[in-house]
Amino acid sequence: MSDFKVGDKVYLEGKINEYDENDNTCCVDYCDYYKNTRTTNWVKDDALHPVNESYNKGLNDAWELARKIVLPMDKGGYTADELRNIFSKNTYMAAMSDFTPQEALAKVKEYEERNKFSVGDVIKLKGTTHEAILTRVTETNICFLFRDGSCGSFSAKEDFEKTGEHFASIDEFMRS
Repeated sequence: MSDFKVGDKVYLEGKINEYDENDNTCCVDYCDYYKNTRTTNWVKDDALHPVNESYNKGLNDAWELARKIVLPMDKGGYTADELRNIFSKNTYMAAMSDFTPQEALAKVKEYEERNKFSVGDVIKLKGTTHEAILTRVTETNICFLFRDGSCGSFSAKEDFEKTGEHFASIDEFMRS
C-alpha cells in the first residue's frame, strides 16, 4: 500500500532538456518506471525546484527541530516541562533517541498547535482557577479580560494554559 494520498505534494526528479523563454516553460525528461520508459512533458518553470533547494529545506527543517529539542530555553529551546508535555520524556536525549524525525516533528507540531493562543481563547494562569478571554495576541504579549471586567497583559505566555474553550465574542464569554 502506498504512503501517498490524493492531494499530497510530491517532487519528481527530472532533467531539463529545453527552455522556452516565450512562455517560461521547460521541457522536462523523467523516467516513468511503471512503463520503463523516458517521458517528456512541458512544465511552467515556477513549478520546478532545484534538487538542492528541496534537500536544503529538509536540512533546515530538521536543524530547526533539533535546535528546539536540544537548546536551552534562552536560545529558543524547550524547557524540561515542555519536553515532557511533547514527548513524555524529561530530557532531550530521550526525545532524540526514542523518536524518528518524522515522529518528533509530528509531536512538536501537535504541541505547538495545542498551545497556540488566539483571540477568543479562554485561558487561565497555571495553578489557578481564574479564567480570562484573550483579546489580543502578539509575538511577545497577550492581553486578556476577566469576567469581573478587569484586564491585563503578560509577556510570559508559558505561564498560561488554554482551557479548551473559545468564544467568538467577548459578550458570549462574559455571559457564560
